[in-house]
Amino acid sequence: MFDLKKFVENQTDSDVINAFYYVARYLKQAEHILKEYKDIFEDEDRSSPSIEVRKLANLIISKIENDEGMSVLHLEDTKCMAWISLITEVEQSIGPEFTPEEIEVGSKVLRNLEDPKLVFTK
Repeated sequence: MFDLKKFVENQTDSDVINAFYYVARYLKQAEHILKEYKDIFEDEDRSSPSIEVRKLANLIISKIENDEGMSVLHLEDTKCMAWISLITEVEQSIGPEFTPEEIEVGSKVLRNLEDPKLVFTK
């Protein structure tokens, strides 16, 4: 498997997360998408993805197919699940990691928001 994390490292977190959604969707539903001539980017539950997200998703799919030496349509379920697991792993690593100090500040803010005695003044 190619280094997916390195492949997306120069993209925005938002674009990567959105592209991963469509790639995983394609991996899960490739056979149905082909039979029904569906566009993987058409999704009733989500707004239409940006051009950047479309390009990135298509590039990732192409890299997967190149790495596997075949179309995603012909991959065994275990291979598709391995790619989805990798996507999930990389997606979970995206975003800022908080320092212990930042976590403590966030916790204090949340405790204050839950405190009924908190009074907002101008």
